[in-house]
Amino acid sequence: MTNILEVSALCKSFPKSDFALRNISFAVPYGTIMGIVGENGSGKTTTLNIIMGLLRQKTGEVNIFGRPFDIDDVGMKAKIGVVFDSNYFPDSFCALDIAKIWGNIYPNWDNAYFFELLKKYEINEKQTVGKLSLGTKSMLRIITALAQKPELLILDEPTGGVDPVRREELLDIFLDFISDGHKSIIFSSHITSDLEKIADYITIIHKGELLATDDKDTFLYKYGIIRCGEEAFQALAKTKKLERYVKRDEQYRILIKEQSQFAGGDYVLENPTLDEVMYLLSRGDVI
Repeated sequence: MTNILEVSALCKSFPKSDFALRNISFAVPYGTIMGIVGENGSGKTTTLNIIMGLLRQKTGEVNIFGRPFDIDDVGMKAKIGVVFDSNYFPDSFCALDIAKIWGNIYPNWDNAYFFELLKKYEINEKQTVGKLSLGTKSMLRIITALAQKPELLILDEPTGGVDPVRREELLDIFLDFISDGHKSIIFSSHITSDLEKIADYITIIHKGELLATDDKDTFLYKYGIIRCGEEAFQALAKTKKLERYVKRDEQYRILIKEQSQFAGGDYVLENPTLDEVMYLLSRGDVI
């Protein structure tokens, strides 16, 4: 078994909404980080909620640890750590309360590690949640999930409000988490620079549809961005496969999938960022 998580052809509709999730499929191998990216309302959180059993899909399958996810399987859920983008601790709780309650719920809870991380990130164990800053609340949620000692971490916009220095430290912790090759992370974030640093795979979702899923290096180094004028664009459009393009002020920005097929032309060829790939796949025109 090579994949810790397999999502196959997920579909989900909502009676009072035009939004629908359509045929979302991807896999997360052991020892890797999968980044899920997309605009607000694209379906990232809906997908994660189905994976966690908080929503029931219309069709499709979710397999975790080699078997279908079962919300009533306590042993399976104990091996999954979850961090949402909103606070779910009561404002009256402090870290001491969290340690006591979570320690009684999760069989692999590591109390020493929890307080070690609290000290490292300077979180007062007696300070109530309601008086913590937004970034500190985010840190506390992440620390709590890590102290559960899960095998799969599911993170939905986990670093919102966390300052850049703390975020860099968290990314190091996430890399350390998967370093033994037996644990994985699925990481939804609008901060694509974080995913460029640590993700192994990227899945792009737009308006409930899967635009692309592949290893990160394919998006960053095999895909390419061509910048050119009208004459070069027309010549390229007649002879080459162009994925998407946008035109602004007589200049074209073109997304291609195979840089090697475009080397040496009379145009500028660059490596893209994840932001550019996501933008052009979701907003660009098709030739």
